[in-house]
Amino acid sequence: MPLRGIALPTPIPNIVVSSDSLGFGHQVVLGNSTSLSLIISNDGTAPLEVSALDLSGSMPEAFATNATPPITTNPGDSQSVEIVFTPQSEGQKAALLSILNNDPDMPEVQVILTGTGVATPTIRISSNLLNFADVAPSDSADQSVTVYNDGTATLDIVTIEVTTDSAGAEFKLAPSGAIQPGDSPF
Repeated sequence: MPLRGIALPTPIPNIVVSSDSLGFGHQVVLGNSTSLSLIISNDGTAPLEVSALDLSGSMPEAFATNATPPITTNPGDSQSVEIVFTPQSEGQKAALLSILNNDPDMPEVQVILTGTGVATPTIRISSNLLNFADVAPSDSADQSVTVYNDGTATLDIVTIEVTTDSAGAEFKLAPSGAIQPGDSPF
């Protein structure tokens, strides 16, 4: 007796990513982080296995991911992978995220990552209130305020103003200038 049958196609995964590039278009202050999500979907008929998420390119150390392979995505399902951008120096950063997987048609999917790191000054002063108490009209009293730059860019001191509630009080101020990151010349 002859046997007949229908050959069924072999189940295969089919990877789909939400974007072929992720741009952290806004500028990120040095040392801070921001993140974007990349969605990895499987519109195939077999489980999708992501075996590696590799970062390469000119500045891969500025980017990271929260996912740890292997990552399994069943047919019809999706996984969200968070990509984190943390610049440690100024300027444009770029990297390539390679998603290695078991899709026979696309065993490696690449996503371009870009972002810009910016430096900013951060002012800090040692005190915002000085109390001179009673000073005789012919005497003087000294107190100082130290200005610090805790940021990552030069802090330009353009104007220093004194606000007083005593009519006729006289103060001498240090000149204006620039404070480099980590310095406190005033």
